[in-house]
Amino acid sequence: MAEALDHAPKPVRLRRLGGRGLGAVGFICAAAVILVALLGPFLATRSPTEFVGIPFQGPSTSAWLGTDMLGRDVLSRVLSGGYEILGPEPGLIMLVVAAIHAPQVARVARAATLRVAEEDFVRFAEAIGMARSRIMLWEIFPNIVNPLLVELGLRFTYSIAIIAGLSFLGFGQQPPAPDWGLMINENRIGLAANPWPVVVPILLIAILTIGTNLFTESVARAVLGLGDNGKA
Repeated sequence: MAEALDHAPKPVRLRRLGGRGLGAVGFICAAAVILVALLGPFLATRSPTEFVGIPFQGPSTSAWLGTDMLGRDVLSRVLSGGYEILGPEPGLIMLVVAAIHAPQVARVARAATLRVAEEDFVRFAEAIGMARSRIMLWEIFPNIVNPLLVELGLRFTYSIAIIAGLSFLGFGQQPPAPDWGLMINENRIGLAANPWPVVVPILLIAILTIGTNLFTESVARAVLGLGDNGKA
């Protein structure tokens, strides 16, 4: 049993995922959209509430993505509307989403902890008199990080859908503030005239969701010791 600690599961290091095709693609996609959301307001050339033309005007040199339902520059509104679409009370929205996900995350954490607690290296640590706090910190916690990261990725994906849905229904930012979910809702009546006010926010939300899913799946495969083709 003296060799038990040497056989403790080794946590997967996230930096190793950079060489995994799907994981790298997913990370790049998600990171790109997050960068647009964070840096977009500083890159917009116009105020998102400025009127620049007639409603639902097509793309032009003065408005690369055309105008929306009120004649505002779509590109400037897209760049200004991604600041994670959290609404006027981001703390409240985050609290609600966290409350929705907390029970499932707690179940995953408990199940992973109970599984690791039965391993020989944990029993050995107890047998030699290691303090419980030290066992939790150095033996159990490092070996439940991987399933928690996978669960975090899944919950993040679900959160994107929840927050975007709340914005679409009008529980996020209120007009005339730019918001990707709100843009989809208020401009869908003009899809035939200029689809970009709806298509671009949908694409950004979809890329963020798909990218997060790909990265999460890559983490899960790494935890299981599988490659992107499903083989060990």
